[in-house]
Amino acid sequence: LATNFGPGDTVVTLTYRDENLPPTLDQAKKNIKKFLTMLRQSYRLAGQELKYLLVHEGSHGDHRLHHHIVVNAIPGVQETIRSHWAAWGDNLDFASIDMKGYTAWAKYLCKELLTTGRLSPGRHAWSASRNLAMPVVDKEGRLVGIVTIDDAIDVMEEEATEDFELMAAITPTDKPYLRTGVMETVRSRLPWLMLLMLSATLSGLVINSFEESLATYSVLIGFIPMLTGTGGNSGSQSSVAVIRGLSLNEIDFGDLFSVVWKECRVAVICGVLLACANFVKLMVVDRWLMQNPDLTIPVALVICLTLICTVFCAKVVGCMLPLLAEKVGLDPAVMASPFISTIVDVLSLLIYFAFAALLLGL
Repeated sequence: LATNFGPGDTVVTLTYRDENLPPTLDQAKKNIKKFLTMLRQSYRLAGQELKYLLVHEGSHGDHRLHHHIVVNAIPGVQETIRSHWAAWGDNLDFASIDMKGYTAWAKYLCKELLTTGRLSPGRHAWSASRNLAMPVVDKEGRLVGIVTIDDAIDVMEEEATEDFELMAAITPTDKPYLRTGVMETVRSRLPWLMLLMLSATLSGLVINSFEESLATYSVLIGFIPMLTGTGGNSGSQSSVAVIRGLSLNEIDFGDLFSVVWKECRVAVICGVLLACANFVKLMVVDRWLMQNPDLTIPVALVICLTLICTVFCAKVVGCMLPLLAEKVGLDPAVMASPFISTIVDVLSLLIYFAFAALLLGL
């Protein structure tokens, strides 16, 4: 507040008429969004850039939704705000920051979330325009500098871009796409593709080792892409959820067993439902409609049991690898789709042929 607003800047309480009182906070936020759009246009016409800090309230007193907003002052600011808010209310309360001081206003703006206990650690009690600066203070609370919101967002975008590139098996670069040369792009992608290609040869070795068995039950070959693809997708779902949790500090390596236990339960339910749907599809579509006599019930059982186990293994691998990478100091994003898909491909084939040997006597 003190970093971005001066003593003469305006604090206003926006209230609603009875007939315009929004039924939900979401609707109130939509109203505020429209109001800020109009207000921003008026500031631009005045040659100024709107800076604001906004708080929504409605859980204390008479429990009526209302808003507190701090804006940088321009000539005629009160009349401008009144005209733009006229669609929702007429009773506006204006004040200036110097009437109470920064500390008093900060406590006042955060009073509802602090008193109702709805303010969780690490969360803001307010929203603000992107052009505000964030103060940087030392251990004694003394101001040592500022960081603008735009600077912070730039860093977040760079980190997000790096994670996306790693998740796609691309060496990160700080250059825009069209400004990156062809050979530089090749150098960033080729090593990963080479590594994944060589690791994918493990799948080929597994298939080659069961070549004679596949010749006997050639119908099994057609379902390999479905099994490996479903396994890869299942593992990617788990890995993305865990990577997001790690980036937001929602989970860490100490939560490994809790994460694995949750993913195991999810995997069992997803695997069984997918297997049931697939069994019906195999019997109705593949065997009956497409007249495929080789697709017997034992063959369908091999495929469906493999599907359950593949989904289970994929989700366990997908949730564990990012946590293990974080533990040993690697970027968890490295353990995303490409690596997980490669590992799951091999596991799914081993499971597939194990069930085939058990139920079909290969």
